[in-house]
Amino acid sequence: LNSTEKMAVAYAQLYLTENALRDLIRRVLIEANWWSKRVPNGIQTEVQTTIANTPYHAAKRKDELEYTHLGQLKEIIINGKNWTDFLPHLNERDKNSFSATINKAIPSRNSIGHCIPLNASDLKVVDVRFQDIQKMLK
Repeated sequence: LNSTEKMAVAYAQLYLTENALRDLIRRVLIEANWWSKRVPNGIQTEVQTTIANTPYHAAKRKDELEYTHLGQLKEIIINGKNWTDFLPHLNERDKNSFSATINKAIPSRNSIGHCIPLNASDLKVVDVRFQDIQKMLK
């Protein structure tokens, strides 16, 4: 594969992982006004700033969750009582391990999300990191 094709594979892994976490959050946090009740204030503020400063005109978004990224998705899941509600949907029972696994993938996520070319070694790391996250989800 050429570098563009390799980056496309990495992007697909990022896309699948972040959207799997978004879907999980939507399935677990089903109460009315869950965004304002269950999402940390800092993330709510960051998302509102993103919406105001860089709206996604070309794509209709379902909700604020579609403006979040990997680190924010992790924070929503581990926040307060949220963690207990997510446990039935996770293979990973330890909050610190869950958090650490996602934290390891964030540098890869940032490189992919900002279109920074990755070398062969980095691409192998991407594959492992995103597979590790997928394995934590039921």
